[in-house]
Amino acid sequence: MFGRKPGSAEEELLRLVRELTFSTRKSFGMYGQIHTGVVAVSREELTLTASTRHPRETDELTLNVRNAFVNHLGGLLSIERIRVIYSNPTLGIEGKQRVFPMPRPGERLRSHVILVEPIAGPHRASFRKRFEKAWRRLQKGS
Repeated sequence: MFGRKPGSAEEELLRLVRELTFSTRKSFGMYGQIHTGVVAVSREELTLTASTRHPRETDELTLNVRNAFVNHLGGLLSIERIRVIYSNPTLGIEGKQRVFPMPRPGERLRSHVILVEPIAGPHRASFRKRFEKAWRRLQKGS
């Protein structure tokens, strides 16, 4: 579905986003029965998936997922938008896409996943140098 070269900057950023947002993805699964995934990252966009069998409509759920990921990333990616691909077999929804612009830097968004900033902030900071290095590689096209 999404092609990336092994060892590429895209692959490294994807790995970093997955590692950083593990607790957010786990929270969606444990408390909301919502499976979320990080499937692609580019200079312009982060692509996520969200799926559930519970009767949750696309707009509210995809916005909640976008907000939780933006809050967790805390500005580590300078992308323009986040795409959320939503599936819900119970409601007959398969691969419905919503594209959201990135909010202003530092803006906190409403989400059901609450981060405790005194814990999340230092954890996020421990990723900063690796994100910056991978982002520079992506900008150079390597």
